[in-house]
Amino acid sequence: MAYCTRCGQVVNEGDTFCSGCGVGVVAAAEADLDKIEIEIEKTRRHEKVGWVLMIAAVILEGIGGWLLLGPTATRTESHGALHSQAIYHPYGNAGDALVFLGMLLVLIGGGLCVYWSLRQSRLMRKLKPQ
Repeated sequence: MAYCTRCGQVVNEGDTFCSGCGVGVVAAAEADLDKIEIEIEKTRRHEKVGWVLMIAAVILEGIGGWLLLGPTATRTESHGALHSQAIYHPYGNAGDALVFLGMLLVLIGGGLCVYWSLRQSRLMRKLKPQ
């Protein structure tokens, strides 16, 4: 059973116009399809934001990993006659922060991609004839 999208009255199968408000039933259905197609385009654009976030996350994690594992420095400490040298990562904290930020962006970007993909698939199901 179909309903008029304008007034909500029941429309019989063979009718081309709503008996309540006179709007063309086919035109209203086509307008609904246009709205759904516009929404699908919007979801595709929003989904791209999630992908951009995940790409940025991978770049940040790469930089953070390089800072954690790459550059090292040597520090010499003297305590009287005892001398010691220590090798350390001077940018270790920045590397940790970038890796952590990258992980957060992966989670956020992945969540956005999943959300918009599911929304898009629901809209696509509305386009298919029953």
